[in-house]
Formats: sequence, C-alpha cells, structure tokens
Amino acid sequence: MVILIPLCLCSAVVYVLEYRKKAYQSALLFKTLASLFFVLYALFTHDRAASADLIVWGLVFGALADVFLGLKRVVPKYGNAAYLFGVLLFQTGHIAYLIAIARYAKQPLLWILLSFVFSFFLIRWIMSQISADKVYRLFGIVYISVITAMNFVAIGALIHTPHAFTGMFQAGAVFFLISDILLILNTFSSHSSHRRHMIYIMFYYAGQLLIAHSIRHVSEMIG
Repeated sequence: MVILIPLCLCSAVVYVLEYRKKAYQSALLFKTLASLFFVLYALFTHDRAASADLIVWGLVFGALADVFLGLKRVVPKYGNAAYLFGVLLFQTGHIAYLIAIARYAKQPLLWILLSFVFSFFLIRWIMSQISADKVYRLFGIVYISVITAMNFVAIGALIHTPHAFTGMFQAGAVFFLISDILLILNTFSSHSSHRRHMIYIMFYYAGQLLIAHSIRHVSEMIG
C-alpha cells in the first residue's frame, strides 16, 4: 500500500499548516491521520518475525504519543499531563524498537554504554539552549538517553549485520533523533519558528515511515 506514504506526508504538511493558523483541533485530526497512515503502512508490510511485531508496537506507541502531545493545545487544562504522558508513550516505543534491533547487533550492551557518553554531551548542550521546568527537563533527559541508546544499538546492528533492514531502520532512527532535537529546541527555547516546526515534523514522519518500511526486509534476516 505505497499510497499510504504520500497520504502520511501530505497529512503531516496539512497538520503544520493548520497548527500555524492555531486551528488546533483540525491540526490534531490531520496529525492523527498522518500517524495512522504509518501504522497502517507497517501492518500492510508486516512480517511474521518477532522483530517485526516489536517494530509495529513501537509505531503504535508513537502514533498514540502523537495524539497526546497534540492534546496539549486542544485541552489546555490537562495539556502538561497529556504532553508528558505522550513522552512516556514515545519512550515505550523506543524501547520496543531497541529490543527489536538489538538481536542484530553484536554486544548491544556495549553500544548502549557508548550511547550514554554521547547522550551526556548532547543533553548538556540541549539543556543549555532551552528554558523548561524541572519535570520537563527530567523527562527530556530520560527521553534523549533512550532514543540515543536505540540509535547506537541500530548503528551496532548495521555494522554487525549490514542489510536493507538494518540500513533502513538506522536511517529512520537518525531522522527520529534529529526530529526530537529540533522539536525540543523549537518548543522550549525563545527561537521557535514555523519553519523549524515543518522541518522536524517532516524528519519525524520520514523516520517513522523508514522504520515501518524496514519491516519488509525482516524475514530475509531470519536464519
């Protein structure tokens, strides 16, 4: 169902345009549609391997997280709680991704330890660029640590098991990380812009679509 790819990206663009007009309810609708499309794409591409199941779950958690993050503007009274719950859902999805890709990496624990070193410097830089309360900073520290660990394990998988699956997954993971860095800077700094919003949304959906598409090649890795 290749048609789901342009549907996902077009819905994402409309979401940003509606968000720019402060039409937050319709923006959330198109954001939800965009996320639904990458989940459906994964289901139509789905492989019977256990790794594919975990990736699908990761995408489902990501789609749910998108909804809760969007609720911050739609339901301001519960906005902060919804946003933080969305962050937790994203972290759960990243853990599912990490477990899925770890089986293809040699010594995944070593890659996780290396990621902590990188995360330390990345988090220090991000925290110096933003203004956020302690709760958001704590959630951000844990979140960046988890997604960076997933990226490093994916690098290990690509090095140890070079393949279309690990290559697409790694590309998607990198896009996801770039998107999240830009999101944090745009949301919690004084230099936010609609242009940066469009850029990180496109990185995000491209990343999720690459990860979803990687499922197509999982069965080739079995055995």
